Amino acid sequence: MSPPIIELEKLDYRIPVWESEELHERPCPLCDSEDRLQQFRRPDRLVVNLCRCCGLYYVSPAPSEARLDRFYSEYWATHKDGNDFPKNSRVANAISREYENQVPFVELVSLLDFRDKNVLDIGCGAGMFLYTASRKGANVFGVDPDSDAVNYSSNVLGMSEIQQGDIFRYSVESHGKYDLVVMNDFFEHPLAIGSVLRHAMDLVVPGGFLAILTPNGTAFTGHDSPTGLRVDLEHMQYMTREALHFILREYPGWNIAHYEEVGFPFLAALQKPPSFVKKTLTHFLKMVIPPSLVRVIRGILSNGNGERGGTYHLFTILHKPVLLGNTRIAKSGKGDSG
Repeated sequence: MSPPIIELEKLDYRIPVWESEELHERPCPLCDSEDRLQQFRRPDRLVVNLCRCCGLYYVSPAPSEARLDRFYSEYWATHKDGNDFPKNSRVANAISREYENQVPFVELVSLLDFRDKNVLDIGCGAGMFLYTASRKGANVFGVDPDSDAVNYSSNVLGMSEIQQGDIFRYSVESHGKYDLVVMNDFFEHPLAIGSVLRHAMDLVVPGGFLAILTPNGTAFTGHDSPTGLRVDLEHMQYMTREALHFILREYPGWNIAHYEEVGFPFLAALQKPPSFVKKTLTHFLKMVIPPSLVRVIRGILSNGNGERGGTYHLFTILHKPVLLGNTRIAKSGKGDSG
């Protein structure tokens, strides 16, 4: 007999409304198994299941693809309230300098010299990762379903190679392959994450990298009220360490160049809508506070531990093997190969 489903209390004021006729049962989107354990009911009333086959947490019943398409087509203007858009290039440059010091970017730079490399960001949002990569000399490309985000990237950040749509706009035949494909806060969104992931891995050149930053399902284990299931309720699945190793078994030769659990959710911004004054002040402070001081403030707020003091995100860099004849040669990395 299965244990009762754990009912989770509201933490994020932004609770999407999903109509019952828009909800559909689905198997695990990563391995297609229907062997699951229903574990949690989120504040939006959707059930989070644990796949007994691959270890992925996923929502089922889930909203239809058409419903999610409508949600994401105006994601930044409504759900994100446009707060992640720097208002001009000066603010963007300041944020980019801070971005360079965040754990994911630091680890990527340690593995890959960005100069003249082709970088593709799937679900690039406001484009700040690509903007920062371009400042390091990369040739940047991106795709996002939200037209506001795409227009912003082009008009304010001056990046013309960002398209509106999904990953399937890119094909090896038409666009070639990339030295780095990035999924920053993206893995958790698409219903068909298995096919999206396969396509992303095909777009990586031999010897290249796939970077995934996503809410950490591993952190749910042993908790009756995991924070990650009470915020950002548009998420459809949650990566775990076990699911990551399932992926590696499905794609022999790929290895983990880097893995860690890192960061905190910004709960203060999620518990009530920001006022006009607060939003205005936030944008002003982004213009005048130097990145070095921002890092000091964040360190104080996290008891001196910084990003590495938290476990909200799972961050991994996967390395694609170099093929020589019929032999796969994988360069050594910081992680393990599963």
